Amino acid sequence: MLNAIANLLHLVVAVSTPEPEHLSARMVENQFQVELGKKVIFRKESSMAGLPRVSRAGKVGDEEYLLIEDYHGDGCPSMYTLVTKTKGGRHQEHLVGNCNEVKVKEDDYRLELSFPAHAEIPSRKAAEWVYGEETLKKVF
Repeated sequence: MLNAIANLLHLVVAVSTPEPEHLSARMVENQFQVELGKKVIFRKESSMAGLPRVSRAGKVGDEEYLLIEDYHGDGCPSMYTLVTKTKGGRHQEHLVGNCNEVKVKEDDYRLELSFPAHAEIPSRKAAEWVYGEETLKKVF
């Protein structure tokens, strides 16, 4: 009898506990959008230059992220938006990049986004951002 009651309580808890909402991305007509559960939290129109795409997705600690690459044309081929979601459900978006391709390093607690300097355009200096513990910091 006690086992039956324990199983019933376990079932009630399992049914009443909502699934956590996760980040997802998709195209809807001419728009690229990021959703948290069913809520759209980031939207980008497609352009003549190209369509945005998810370059990388993962977790840093308890936080999810999507790194979205957006082609800006021949003069600035790549810029990125980092969309993050904390364990508590708070989300942020950060524009990062210097028009060059990103080099990504990650471990369990931080995400490093490094952009090399452009050899032919001196104004495009190297840049690096580090994300962890709900914070994005530009290192240089």
